[in-house]
Amino acid sequence: MKHMIQIIMDGIRDTDMLVDYAEEAREHGHDKHATWFAMRAKERLAALRRDWSEVDMELGLHKHGEELVKCMAHHIDKEIERVRERVEKM
Repeated sequence: MKHMIQIIMDGIRDTDMLVDYAEEAREHGHDKHATWFAMRAKERLAALRRDWSEVDMELGLHKHGEELVKCMAHHIDKEIERVRERVEKM
C-alpha cells in the first residue's frame, strides 16, 4: 500500500511541476512551450485521477474503518482537486 500511495503523491507533484513550467513559459512569452507543458499536465492529471480511482477501489481506502487511512485518502482527494483546479486555469 505504501508504494501505491507514493506513486499517487509523485503524480500530484509531477502534475504541479508541469503546471509551474507552463505558467513560467507563458510568463516569458514562450507560448509553444507553455502549450506543450499544459497539454502534458492535462494528460498527467487524467492518468493521476484514473490511477487514484483504481488504487482506491482495490484498497477500499475511503471505506476503510481506520481514521488515519480515511484521513490520508481525503488528503489525496483534496490534493488531486487542487491540481485539477490549477490545470483548468491554464
